[in-house]
Order: sequence, then structure tokens, then C-alpha cells
Amino acid sequence: MDNPSVKDKSLQNILNFLKEHSSKYFNIECCAFVGKNKNNYIAEFVPNRSPEPNLFFCIDPVEYLRFQSENEMICLFHSHPSSDENFSEQDKNNSDATCLPFLVYSLPSDKFSLYEPKINESNVNILNKVKGLI
Repeated sequence: MDNPSVKDKSLQNILNFLKEHSSKYFNIECCAFVGKNKNNYIAEFVPNRSPEPNLFFCIDPVEYLRFQSENEMICLFHSHPSSDENFSEQDKNNSDATCLPFLVYSLPSDKFSLYEPKINESNVNILNKVKGLI
């Protein structure tokens, strides 16, 4: 599995990139970081380290720290290859624990959804743009 990244001035293009890549790997949960770097949005896929990547995702914390040190973090993305765009309790708990919004794309429903944790460290203005696009 490849782990591409893209930079673009358009947040819509970033969402399209996430959707296209997730559709390419339809049998596993793909995971990526979405952030901003200067005047560009960035999406970077990272390996799913889960022993059962078709059921849940796991990201190496070193990958997270590296991305966060180079970019303004917007949210953590993952795909749902066989379920809808609703968040599992585990997704919500992980989002709350990390203070990071989670963005999910469901392949079966072809829809995105955004979960915002109770304590949120992301830029609210950018999150509102994401919500307006999904």
C-alpha cells in the first residue's frame, strides 16, 4: 500500500484526494493526517498499524508527532470500508482523548462525517470550512 500526500490551496481537493485514495484501498481502514502548511492544506496518508486493518486503525505516535511538528493539525482522517459514516464509541473516545477532530469517509454511503471532541485544539474556522464542504 502506498502512503501518498498532497498539498493544495483547495480544501475540496483535499477531501477528493482522501476519498479517491480510500476507494483505492476499499478493504482496509485508511488513515491520514489533514493539516495546513503556510497557504496550503495538506493530507498525508500513513500506514495503518492495526493487526486487523479491515476492522480498526492504529497510527504510530511518531508519525503523528512528525506531522504535527511540520504542519498545523486540522484533523485525523480514516475511512470506513464496510460501515456508514457514523463514529464508533472507540472513534469518539480516541478523538476526545487526543483533542483532535476525526474525519471519516464511508465507502458504502459515499459520505464524510466530522466528530469534534469536547476539548478541541484545532482551528475552528478551518473546521467550519470542512463542515461546509461535507
